[in-house]
Amino acid sequence: MSVDELLNPPEENVLMEDPTDEDYCPVDSNSENEIRSELSSV
Repeated sequence: MSVDELLNPPEENVLMEDPTDEDYCPVDSNSENEIRSELSSV
């Protein structure tokens, strides 16, 4: 494996290693949880 492959791995490998979006967008998931809690509390 070359250095370029390590720095820029194919999307398939990244998806297989981290299938969840939480690692990439923790802020988005947190904001969604806040909105859900606000809606349920009404």
